[in-house]
Amino acid sequence: MEVVLKPGHRTMRVTEGLLIVGETKRYLFRGLSDEDMIWVEGLAAGNAVNFEEALKRLWSNKLVRALEAADLFTSLPRDIAPAIESRQLGYLANFVQHPTVAQSAIRNSTVAIFGLGGTGVNILEHLVGAGVEKFILIDGDCVNLDNLNRQYAYRLEDIGRPKTEAAATYVLTKRPEAKVTAINQYIDSQSDTWDALSGSSVDLAVICLDMPIGYGSDLVTRSCWESGVPSLFGGVGLRRGFYGPVYCPERSIQEPKFPHRDGTVEERSGVPYSFGPTNSLISSLMAAQAIHHLAGDHKNVEYNVTRNVNFQSGLVVDAEGNDG
Repeated sequence: MEVVLKPGHRTMRVTEGLLIVGETKRYLFRGLSDEDMIWVEGLAAGNAVNFEEALKRLWSNKLVRALEAADLFTSLPRDIAPAIESRQLGYLANFVQHPTVAQSAIRNSTVAIFGLGGTGVNILEHLVGAGVEKFILIDGDCVNLDNLNRQYAYRLEDIGRPKTEAAATYVLTKRPEAKVTAINQYIDSQSDTWDALSGSSVDLAVICLDMPIGYGSDLVTRSCWESGVPSLFGGVGLRRGFYGPVYCPERSIQEPKFPHRDGTVEERSGVPYSFGPTNSLISSLMAAQAIHHLAGDHKNVEYNVTRNVNFQSGLVVDAEGNDG
């Protein structure tokens, strides 16, 4: 396996030895020979070395083990083929050992998005950019003029079209090889959810339903949990929003809880006002959780915590008020 130093790290020679500086941590290696320092500086410059061969050399064995213990190695390839997501590999390399494997997992994932409004369609944009190529899109609404202040994938010529059709057009414009299933309907029962998920092996359901308030999102979350499909929910208000957790039967400690409802579908209504930047903020945070989950980077996914975001202060806290 060929390895390099993780992107975002640089080396500095100091009196005490060699300092490796990252965005959040610094590592000081003492007692290195000039040959050692040149070798590490080459790694930081992107000069890949064979990990197994480096271990066989007496002069580098201890240093290799120290760098490995500090989690500073990645197997980022030397030559990256041009692609929409090619610059993402360097980002993934900071979190996973094999970024090309993680990228392949993202590309081969199937994501269902329930609701293509201010959060759902923006998350779709992020997932398309990240490399996802298989989507199930569910929404019963059509594009309206006042959607365009925050739902950026839609165009003026999309007004009046079903959102599922307009969103599918967006995906295929960016990725002609993508496979998109468009389901033009509202979710009013668990059977609606099961119908939407049937026939496909869904890796993640992203729930962006705000109408009926609370009812649709609970229906989909419950159905996904019972079906073993990981799901992610979030929402946006005027002064604050929230996202998470990613409910995953294999990784979440507790199953989702739902308020008691009488089984009737409330009148379809939501917050009648919106602000594009706050929708973008929550959808971006949700998309990041989705991408890390699909990439297999589970240590950077909130499987048990809801994060609340105060739009005025920028503070992100969990349900107990602890900083994110």
